[in-house]
Amino acid sequence: MTPECITCCMLAAFYVAFYATGSPRHLWFYFGMLAVPILMLVRGPVLSASSAFLLSLSPLKLRHRLLLGAMLALFGLITFYSPRYQRLMFHSGAGTLQDVRWGNDNLQLSGRRAMWEVLWDHWKTSRWTGHGLNSSRSALATAGYTAYLPHNDWLKLLHDLGIAGVSCFGLSMIVQV
Repeated sequence: MTPECITCCMLAAFYVAFYATGSPRHLWFYFGMLAVPILMLVRGPVLSASSAFLLSLSPLKLRHRLLLGAMLALFGLITFYSPRYQRLMFHSGAGTLQDVRWGNDNLQLSGRRAMWEVLWDHWKTSRWTGHGLNSSRSALATAGYTAYLPHNDWLKLLHDLGIAGVSCFGLSMIVQV
């Protein structure tokens, strides 16, 4: 359900903008979109959708932004410490916020760290121009991974297109905003 949850993140951002421009009913739609990744146990979209109020470029009043942000942070802590999320996040089935760090072996990363290391080490041989489009697929296959897409799109772009390509892509996003 990850693609569906990512779609909910996009809709959540729209609903925050609609709420900010004077449509209070869209706040309920936002909460509905936030509920989907929480119920589906998809960590990234939960964090993304819950930070929509704090990071939105919409003309939201600071008081509303901080109040809703604080409520969502409290709700996020409750969700994080729930038994379902603890089993999802940690091999042992329990952990704290301090345990959510890259080097923690108890943290369940679904192979992300190992894929990161393969692509990062391979990227170092061609930092500026990368290795070509979709070369991350061959690098991961050569390393023995059946999954051909890394969990981090920026890392994939960095490996494939180098610093020059990532800079162009990032600049195009900034210009659009």
